Amino acid sequence: MDNPQGTNIAEIAWLAGIIEGEGSLSLSAWNRSDSHASKNPKIAVTVKIYNTDAAIIRKCVEILNKISIHPHLKEREQKPMLKLGGGEYKSVDPIITITVSKLSVALKLLQTIQPYLFGSKSARADLMVRYLEQRLAKIGLVGNHRKCLYDAHDFGFVKDFYRLTRRGTTSALDGLLNEQEQGQSMTA
Repeated sequence: MDNPQGTNIAEIAWLAGIIEGEGSLSLSAWNRSDSHASKNPKIAVTVKIYNTDAAIIRKCVEILNKISIHPHLKEREQKPMLKLGGGEYKSVDPIITITVSKLSVALKLLQTIQPYLFGSKSARADLMVRYLEQRLAKIGLVGNHRKCLYDAHDFGFVKDFYRLTRRGTTSALDGLLNEQEQGQSMTA
């Protein structure tokens, strides 16, 4: 059964499985310094796939291209890993990373694979889709993503994501929320 983008359900489901097993879904916030302001909060969405097998990466990129997603690719040497009995193990193969981070493109990818995610990444994808839909709607109202202010609702999504993954700390987010509540302007 083919879908309108020229891929079949098996390819989309395979890509979802690769992302579920060899990928990461991230929704994060931080303060970033730049030349115009001492603090410039940023919320980022990323979907990544990591693998040392170039054939798997090639197939992922082929499927992504079929659905009009053109990801960023990066190759890097792997850091040595410690062995249990001492010493180090260094993989010979570099790790290749596929990254999708543009909001509208990440939304398209997540909506495409969402029906085929079943593990812990399914709940993460659901939360990210809700964030992206509301964020893109806000940007549409303002007309420019740089003028679209972050608000407590945006940071709330990130806080929920951190709680869901049990990996991030919310103290930095609490600081950003406090600044926002005190009326300091925050831009994307």
